[in-house]
Amino acid sequence: MHEVLPDSLSFLLRATHVVLVRIEAAKTGDWAPGAAGVTRVVAVEAKLEALFKGKLSEPAGSVVRVALTQFGTGTSRVAGVPGAWSHQRVEPGARFVVLSVTSSESAPEILRDPAALLVLPADEALTDVELAATAESRSLDVGATVALATPAAPRLGALFAEYLWARFGAAALAEEKKLEPIAALLEQPALGRGARVTLVSTLVSAITSPEPPPPRQSARLAVALFRLLGMPEAAPLHDNLVGTYLPTLLDLAEPHARRAADVFHDHPGELARARAAAHAYKGSEPAAPLIGWLDR
Repeated sequence: MHEVLPDSLSFLLRATHVVLVRIEAAKTGDWAPGAAGVTRVVAVEAKLEALFKGKLSEPAGSVVRVALTQFGTGTSRVAGVPGAWSHQRVEPGARFVVLSVTSSESAPEILRDPAALLVLPADEALTDVELAATAESRSLDVGATVALATPAAPRLGALFAEYLWARFGAAALAEEKKLEPIAALLEQPALGRGARVTLVSTLVSAITSPEPPPPRQSARLAVALFRLLGMPEAAPLHDNLVGTYLPTLLDLAEPHARRAADVFHDHPGELARARAAAHAYKGSEPAAPLIGWLDR
């Protein structure tokens, strides 16, 4: 990965450096009050396992020493605090993906605040990073990128979902067929929860922002969201789909909202499928407005 887009919504595209590290040794200091609140320092030896973006002065495989700052609440429990490392358990054997923004090529500088933009456990982020790096190195289009990612759907997280829309969202808003691969990935039953939640919220926001919203893209997303409503694998999202995402997408609060028959005109059979999903919903949100719109 080479391109740096400072204003991108994607951490992967915004970062100047993306590096995989393994903690070889860690010595955690005591919590102490300071100007920025309660902090502690973790002195680590970190092995540079792989570099996915940017340049490093140190070669891959090197072990570097760096003091990492964690912000806390005055106890060992860290919650709602700044600092890329604050929420992580920094201990020997732990592996992390570090995304940083800095002009430096020094690994210790790249790994610590304030350069470190985001730090994630490798088991949460490594698949996302590897797929995005492969897509970038091959200059893949949206269809090929989704085809590459689909076999890894259960392991995909928010990092990849952000990247996918940041890289291809503008084209998808301009041309319906370029939204199709993204919608198809969203509908994968095995898709990781982080990726699915991120895609749903991002797509609803992006497609409803233009005035007027692109009708074909709105319709295709409506099909996807109703399919999710009927999908047991997407059950954690069902309340939000009924209470927020579908009403927002369909503009149900407006008296002149598009009719269901118009929304589903180019998707035969999907209106009946949507009605079945809405009537079967048993969650905590009121489904009557959605059902009323479908049954009009």
